[in-house]
Amino acid sequence: MKKLSLLAALCVLAMSIKAQNSYGSIQYNHLPSNDCTSGFLTSVNGPGFLMGSINSYYNYGQPNFFVDRTNTNGQFSVPATFFRRAYTLMGGSPGNPCIAPPLTQINTCSNVQVIEAASGNYALVGTTDMGIFYAELGVNGGVLNQKFYPFPSGTITWSKALITESFVFPNEFFIVGSYNFKMYLMRVDNAGVIQAQYLNDQTGTGDNLQPWAIIESPYGSQNLVVVGSMFNYNGSQPQAFYYEIDNGLTTPAVNNYYSHTGSPYASFNSITISNSNSGGSPGFLVGGYSKLPSISGQSWVTRFDQTGNMVWSTLIDGSISLSRIVHGITERYSAANSTYENYNMAVSPAGIVVYKMDENGIPMSTYGLFDEFNYAISTSNPGLPVAITSNNLGATQDVGLHIYGTSGTYNYLAQSYFSGETGCSAITYINAYDQTMPNLTTWADITPAPAMNPCTNFQINSVIGGSSQVICPLNVSLPAPATNNKQMTSTSIAENSSDEITVFPNPVKDKLYIELKGKNSSSISLTLTDVLGRQIKLDEKTVVSGERIEVNLDKLNLPKGIYNLEIQENGTVTKQKIVYSAE
Repeated sequence: MKKLSLLAALCVLAMSIKAQNSYGSIQYNHLPSNDCTSGFLTSVNGPGFLMGSINSYYNYGQPNFFVDRTNTNGQFSVPATFFRRAYTLMGGSPGNPCIAPPLTQINTCSNVQVIEAASGNYALVGTTDMGIFYAELGVNGGVLNQKFYPFPSGTITWSKALITESFVFPNEFFIVGSYNFKMYLMRVDNAGVIQAQYLNDQTGTGDNLQPWAIIESPYGSQNLVVVGSMFNYNGSQPQAFYYEIDNGLTTPAVNNYYSHTGSPYASFNSITISNSNSGGSPGFLVGGYSKLPSISGQSWVTRFDQTGNMVWSTLIDGSISLSRIVHGITERYSAANSTYENYNMAVSPAGIVVYKMDENGIPMSTYGLFDEFNYAISTSNPGLPVAITSNNLGATQDVGLHIYGTSGTYNYLAQSYFSGETGCSAITYINAYDQTMPNLTTWADITPAPAMNPCTNFQINSVIGGSSQVICPLNVSLPAPATNNKQMTSTSIAENSSDEITVFPNPVKDKLYIELKGKNSSSISLTLTDVLGRQIKLDEKTVVSGERIEVNLDKLNLPKGIYNLEIQENGTVTKQKIVYSAE
């Protein structure tokens, strides 16, 4: 069984603002052999987080999957609505779950996605090699309803099942996935009874469909929107598709796929509602990937209007190369700037990457030219993210970004400020971006066919258990978290990282002071380093306890931004992050 080599040190995060929350931290959920497969905010049952994960190293008799419902710190506590539950799938037999009793455990579970419903209960779907399963959970995670929908005989390939709630049809849910490259779409009630279904079968023309994300449109006819990748098994490379069908699942409204000239690969992997009026009206933000011949791959972010027309398209060439699929997007309104911002979460071999962009798809800057924030969860297991959400509910709320994923065999919840910073993140820079619009092609739907029928000889068993704690990698320096700039205000960060050395004010506009306490005399050396690694030697002298060193940053002609102050004291090194806000 895999083990996570980094689980050792607590993040000591000195916070002078909103000490009751865990922004600027990494939360690890201590249950081994987990792969996180979904993550969402909760609101109906109070603020918190909802995560689904599977047992990545399953052995017969162990749980198939887990659901965590935590507080805003990613922890389990009273009341009983915060929980971790382990779930076991039971069917007729390992080879055919729909045959008569007795029930035995189903061996496989390749994903689970769980959401909070408007009723306050939770709805989940998951995938096995024999079909998909649905369950309605109560507020404490107990199973209220369950259904299993077997794949047709001869199924050899399948994708993860996706779920979203319908607000047109109360207490009903859309479920979308694929088997043998045919995309199935279902609408079920809270008991799992199928209300409508549709099968999009393009295999007759050689095209295969892989859905990656779904959402019910709040606009106009309130269609179901599906994004993913479509490829031809005869040799052509995948293209990104955007698909809309009416909420009765009878008539497709938009059948478009997109690719950039010369791109051997394109995919849409995430979608969210966009409230911005960029392009004339609110619409959707869609994230994915487009691989061009000249580079290893580019993150791809697009915006569609309410009717499924692409408004803008941005390819991001980041400083961290290789795989950069945008697995999640979230949008946030900045009251200070009277505009919308979007945060796009991708993954690279060096860790998780988040790009900050404006409502027109232009990368934004907080500390330098087109910032990107790299979260190094672990050096041996950089972390595979599955979702990103944001909390922007007003001045009385804890606000920031939330990134859900897996590192090694442990789930994590990374909570950062809107500046992108945590004590475990690094700032790098986007190399370039390109807003070339892609090519568009329309396909015709094949005559629909029935998708699948549920069987009743199935149940899900569950038990309570679990714990969590805050943790960071050993080899990452842990500066104090930056300003939580939900309103772009200048709130001070923690002012010192040592009981014997005080650094103030912070942020600083002109003069910075360093004060030594507790020793008769010390040899002090000061070095300032910018985010690009360039160093400036400031001072070297012997000081006595209580003496104050003054550094006039104004005279150094430094640009505004984040700097690391390194203080060497008799062979001991103390590092402190400084926010320089020159006027």
